Amino acid sequence: MAEELEHATSDELGNRLEQFLGNPKTDPHGDPIPNRKGEIEKQKTIRLSEAEQNHTVEIRSVEDQNTALLKFLSKHKLTPGARLLVKEINQYDSSLEVKVNNKKVLQLSRDVAENLWIIRVK
Repeated sequence: MAEELEHATSDELGNRLEQFLGNPKTDPHGDPIPNRKGEIEKQKTIRLSEAEQNHTVEIRSVEDQNTALLKFLSKHKLTPGARLLVKEINQYDSSLEVKVNNKKVLQLSRDVAENLWIIRVK
């Protein structure tokens, strides 16, 4: 529906919708929204599976839009903007132990970590 609306929208309606939504720079999964010129702001992100132990990172986007994965991520508050402390990287299977938003500690499989794009915070 959004794709159809894009081609049938006047500039004025587009501007009002953009303002109503708070001028978002990304969609709900963290993917960048092109500006009016069709340009996409580049982000220097890496996969969570490439993160280093004892670093704090921020989730920027989710690669796989699989419903089961998205439900898992939502349930555990692993959404764009969430901060994770990478506490431990398991050498055996590359699973990660992370602390989410300075609260809950979780074990994440390599599959989950491969689908989360992050930036290093500190």
